Amino acid sequence: MLVTCPQCQTQYKLDSALLGTGGRTVRCTSCFHMWDQKPEKASIDQDLSFEDDAAIAAQIGFREIEKSPAPKPSSPDHESFADILKKTEPKTYPSIARPVAQQSGVAALTHMPFGVSAVQFGVLTFMMLLFVTLIVIFTGRNLIVAHAPSMMALYAPLGLEIKSPGEGFTLSEMTAEAEIVKEKKSLLVDARLSNITERDMAHPKLKMTMKGRYGAVLKEWDYDGGGKTIASGDSIPLNFEFANPPEGGTTVEIKVTD
Repeated sequence: MLVTCPQCQTQYKLDSALLGTGGRTVRCTSCFHMWDQKPEKASIDQDLSFEDDAAIAAQIGFREIEKSPAPKPSSPDHESFADILKKTEPKTYPSIARPVAQQSGVAALTHMPFGVSAVQFGVLTFMMLLFVTLIVIFTGRNLIVAHAPSMMALYAPLGLEIKSPGEGFTLSEMTAEAEIVKEKKSLLVDARLSNITERDMAHPKLKMTMKGRYGAVLKEWDYDGGGKTIASGDSIPLNFEFANPPEGGTTVEIKVTD
């Protein structure tokens, strides 16, 4: 007999004997809808050996009817519903997965920069960066300490000599005064620079700064030392004249900028 799902209209073929005389609850394998299905004709003479098949049909559902060929007449030899289900189980196929190299026929490539492995290349790169860093730390130690004085704690245990700007020199006898000559104003700065080391030293670069009230910087002048050399234990006078200094200056400072 043909059985039609009342919800999705899917049709199934089923031996009416599987439903018994009073019908059974069946389930659609497409939409899983369940309903009570009555047999078309109650057959008392039907073989009762189908009781187990009817229980399987009530639990699992039915095989969907084939669309194209018309159903063939039932065979005299009854085929159980469990056998039908076995025939409709999906077929399994052996895996055909293969490595990529085997599929393409090309051997896998290994990247080896400069003829070394990736680990060796990483170690060489690290050692090169470490070497460059150490060179910068040692050759530029004076500049590093000038900008970060706390780095002195790194160099002191190593016994490295680090000179601070102006080390080995003293400034003394400094005076600063404003002068007006023929309505032209100028600033006169005098001092004495002494070399207190035991070796000759190049004249350091100097910066003169005029400040006003509350320490505000009004103007700055630079002096490059003139290429002079100051002998050990010697002192030289410093005499500077700056034209048109700003109004309101109260102090003048001299600093070594080397």
